[in-house]
Amino acid sequence: MSDESRAIWLRKTMAAFGLLLFAITWRLWTPQTEFPQIPFFRWLVNVPGAVDWIVASAMTVGLVAMLLGTQRWARGSLVLFLASTAVLVLLNQHRLQPWVYLLLVTGGLLVCLPNKTSLTWLRRIVISIYLYSAISKFDYQFVFTVGDQMLNVITSSVGFKTDGLPQWLHIAMVLSLPLGELVIGGLLLFSKTSKLGGWLAIGLHIGLLLVLGPLGLNHQPGVLIWNAWFIVQSWLLFVSAAPDAKPKETRVDQPMNFRTEQASVDSRSPELIWCGRLLALFVILFPVTCAVSPWIELPIKADHWVAWEVYAPRSSRASVRVSDTAWAGTTTDAAGYDPDDTQSNDSAIPKAVTPNQWSLSRLGVPVYPQDRFQAACWLAFLESDERTNGRPPAVNALGTAARLTGQRVQTRIDGPVATQKYRGQLWFNTRPRWK
Repeated sequence: MSDESRAIWLRKTMAAFGLLLFAITWRLWTPQTEFPQIPFFRWLVNVPGAVDWIVASAMTVGLVAMLLGTQRWARGSLVLFLASTAVLVLLNQHRLQPWVYLLLVTGGLLVCLPNKTSLTWLRRIVISIYLYSAISKFDYQFVFTVGDQMLNVITSSVGFKTDGLPQWLHIAMVLSLPLGELVIGGLLLFSKTSKLGGWLAIGLHIGLLLVLGPLGLNHQPGVLIWNAWFIVQSWLLFVSAAPDAKPKETRVDQPMNFRTEQASVDSRSPELIWCGRLLALFVILFPVTCAVSPWIELPIKADHWVAWEVYAPRSSRASVRVSDTAWAGTTTDAAGYDPDDTQSNDSAIPKAVTPNQWSLSRLGVPVYPQDRFQAACWLAFLESDERTNGRPPAVNALGTAARLTGQRVQTRIDGPVATQKYRGQLWFNTRPRWK
């Protein structure tokens, strides 16, 4: 398969899976009031909800044109999709789901770079996803929460119980999951082993479909579609042809106009090519700022999903105490939470509820795993709730968990003064857009 054919198939499959994902999560892209909408910037708070409908329609048109349109309309449909999706994400941080981020990055590379170059950089980005995702799971929280759940599903499917195993062996078995992901990323790095790595990546995502599907942990359909997309992507980028395969030389006896037409297909201005390369470098290098946290705290740090920390419970978050307050008991009805859904490893919080069930029940997507965003959602809910009977409970912003102990640095946001101080320390907006 040539680079041009592979780029075309990549664009069309990206559009097909994008349409499925946007359809499954349609409530997230509409101007709903079931869950707080937190724009990235303060000046976007007053944008009316009608804008969401218009821009979402443009995004859908772009995806359909990418899927059904000819090569002539490829770049225009990509630009329409990229621009409209970027606007929707700016209007609500929650919309920056990991698959949305990858769609934006993939589309940006296809617009800015020639086919061969865009595929090369996209391979590097996909490799970095596996590596960063694996690194984020070598962590106390993963071993004793999500990783333990995944291992139980895998072992129980073959009739094996891990209850009686020594703790060191149990931990080693859990850590073998991200170790396998790390090995796949390493194999994909080298041309001689990239095809093997591609096949193993396909096997990994088939396994995740079984573990996370209805017969396993029963995650949301969007999670399953995301993994199915990675299967197709692994085939196109790594299995269907060697990444470093040299293009066939143009025959001398071919008509000059044919060679000119082929060359013009991938023509890009030098400025646009540099923009594509800088975008790819940013996507590959910026997650380092999150990977070293909390060992090294940097003033600017990638969000967890932007750093490809998926299925990684070490991510920062926010919670509200509901025990021993007049507000306790209203949470389930008001926000759709299960008060028994506690953070078992956060011993400093005796009774806490998390926003994830709220997001899943109202929007059908996991909550954006960032303390800034989740604290903003809690503050928006508390400030608009009329049943708090006076002083509402405090919001606790919990930082990234320490890798070896699972402990988190806690910031208590209690009252208007503390809320104003907390908001003033952040780069991005934390005020809601309910319209």
